[in-house]
Amino acid sequence: MTNGKSRIIPGNDERQTVFVRNAESGDAQAAADLLRRSITELCAADHQNDPATLERWLRNKTPERFLEWLASPENRVFAAIAGPALAGLGILGISGEIRLCYVLPGMNGRGVGTALLRAMEAEAREMKIERISLESSFTAMGFYKRRGWRPAGEPKPGFGVTMRYPLEKILVQLPLDTERLPHVFYRAWRPAEEWTIDVVPAQGHRLEEYGAAQEGYKAVRLIDVAGRLRAELIWRLATGNNVEITELAVLEPADRRRGMGSALLYAGMDSIRSFRKGKQFEPCKVYAFCEAVNGPGRAFYERHGFAMAAQLPGFYRDCDAILYVREFE
Repeated sequence: MTNGKSRIIPGNDERQTVFVRNAESGDAQAAADLLRRSITELCAADHQNDPATLERWLRNKTPERFLEWLASPENRVFAAIAGPALAGLGILGISGEIRLCYVLPGMNGRGVGTALLRAMEAEAREMKIERISLESSFTAMGFYKRRGWRPAGEPKPGFGVTMRYPLEKILVQLPLDTERLPHVFYRAWRPAEEWTIDVVPAQGHRLEEYGAAQEGYKAVRLIDVAGRLRAELIWRLATGNNVEITELAVLEPADRRRGMGSALLYAGMDSIRSFRKGKQFEPCKVYAFCEAVNGPGRAFYERHGFAMAAQLPGFYRDCDAILYVREFE
């Protein structure tokens, strides 16, 4: 995948955040199951429950074929994650053709398909592709047209009784200056603004607080197009190859409950995962501390899979702390 990039696509609040990352070999079985269920359950208007059509359409939707797609230098493969589950799968060819875009049944209509499509369109922009194309099912035609895609030819016969509908979209190149952000790993969008999330050594970030004594800390920063820091997460490697999140803060009250916290947490967990692979070991747990009186903060961690491990009296100057723990996947 290009530069190992992933993207965060926030919904209207943190509970609706969809995390789009590079697909991995460990996704193979879940990806095959998702494709087979999506085609069978969501595309009935296309296959009309015709056994021969379904057999042909599903024939290559296997873990083995997924691994072939993933290994091909011709593909950019994206996985959409909602909560703990694989919720969508997309494949962009380097020529600018979207080869797959499927959503898990039950997750359709919840922003997963839009997140995948935005991620693939953004990847195409970064490859300097001006026109992208796909062949839509009848079921998905309305979805694509509502997102700016237009017919690009006459329908063609597909599998069995199905038809394929050629569509295209001309991409507008975004003005975001990424040259001044050399460590960019993630990008996020909202309807009215674009965020960049990067991961840098913390000692080069807010130097007055994270100086040489903090060597080894990582800062995950959410920055808007004006270059302003809007939110940050700091993590460090702790004893026993565990990881401690030492700070997670959305800096302006007006920005809270807009998906920034979830975006940072997902990006932070992914950067920990990348660090683990580079060091050839697996952190066992991720720890986070929260003020006992901070109800929204505690609810945030609990909503994102952290469990309360202990209450620490007098940990902060004026209140107790709650220690949260999440097992690392």
